[in-house]
Amino acid sequence: MSFLTSSGGGIMKKLLFISSVLFLFVAGASASQQYDNLVKLIKSGTSEEVVIAYINSSDSSYNLSSEEILHLKEYGASSNVIVAAIQHKGSAVAASGSQVAPSVAPKETSTVVSPRSYEVYRVGPYWRPWRRVEATYWYPKNYDKINQAFQIDVASLLQGAFSVNYEYLLAHQHGLVLKGSYYDGWGLDSHGESGELDYRWHFSRSMNSGFIGAFINVGRNYGNVSDLWYNSDDTGSYKQTYVTIGPDIGKRWISPWGFSIVAQVGYGYTWSKFDDPVPDQSTQDKLKWLTGFNYEVSLGYAF
Repeated sequence: MSFLTSSGGGIMKKLLFISSVLFLFVAGASASQQYDNLVKLIKSGTSEEVVIAYINSSDSSYNLSSEEILHLKEYGASSNVIVAAIQHKGSAVAASGSQVAPSVAPKETSTVVSPRSYEVYRVGPYWRPWRRVEATYWYPKNYDKINQAFQIDVASLLQGAFSVNYEYLLAHQHGLVLKGSYYDGWGLDSHGESGELDYRWHFSRSMNSGFIGAFINVGRNYGNVSDLWYNSDDTGSYKQTYVTIGPDIGKRWISPWGFSIVAQVGYGYTWSKFDDPVPDQSTQDKLKWLTGFNYEVSLGYAF
């Protein structure tokens, strides 16, 4: 009797093991098919509401890896879609993976979208692929659509200059910046104006990110040599036309309400032309050194 019991127990264990393997295989295949269908919907340009409806009707959870989350982002998935896929635990009543998502958009739920902001799961940038998916971040409700920002440079205001800039973000990563500045010198005889074009490569594929880039600044300065040197008796004047090219690095912070802060610093090589009367060499060198700096501490709005 004990032999039969032992033998029967062994058979039952084998059946349970085979059943578990088959279940895991079927579940994995189903999840893979769900993910493939989700990718097809996103690539086809299906609206966000329909994609979320398909996710909510799926049989099982997606169990997205950090690499799959990054791929969905590249395919054009919104943060709402990614959060819905991460949070989905499966549905008892579900359509098959090959069915088309319902055409009636579901009602938004508080787990995906809140009245003012929502959670975004951010993936590490390409240059740090080992960085894990981090905790939740809070961003503006239209986070995925933020690709423009207008800033006023407060650091320039402290030096008697007025500087504004506008950035436009392409493909979630490539920023083009136009700057304009006018320097009044706080009542000194020196003044000037400049225009600048910047390129910024954003690390985290959004404007709310650190960046590196390059700039080209073209401007003209006018003034007295005595404004450049303390306790100088030189009463000569100068007129400098310059072009400066160089690298820069910085970061933009965006609040849930769109308030934007930018800190950036750079330095470049300057080509200068001086009109008559041409100042002495030391004055020329100082002007070239000063115009090589490119920095910004600005406040603005991103939208």
